Amino acid sequence: MIWLTALREISLTSTTTLFTPLRLGTIELLNRIIMAPLTRMRAGAENIPTALNVEYYAQRASAGFIISEGTAISPQAQGYPSPPGIYTLVVYQEFFDESDVD
Repeated sequence: MIWLTALREISLTSTTTLFTPLRLGTIELLNRIIMAPLTRMRAGAENIPTALNVEYYAQRASAGFIISEGTAISPQAQGYPSPPGIYTLVVYQEFFDESDVD
C-alpha cells in the first residue's frame, strides 16, 4: 500500500494546500486532489462502456488523480445495474476504443 505509506509521511503545514504537489511512492501528483471513480450506471447495452464514460473522465481529467473504476468480470459479478464490464472480447475492445482519449 504505497499510497498509505506516503500519506503517513505527509506533514501538513500552514503552507500546504490542495494545489501543492504530492508524491505517492513513485507517482508525482501536480496537486492533492484525489478523486474516487463515480461513473456508476453509465455503461450501455451489455455493459459496454460508452462515450458517456469517456466524457465523465475527460471532464475531470485536469482536476487531479482519478482512481480507476472497477469493472465487472462477469455478468454475475455486478453489484449494481449497468456497470462497465470487461468479460467478453466485444466489451474488452469497446472499453479500449472508448478510452482512447487524446
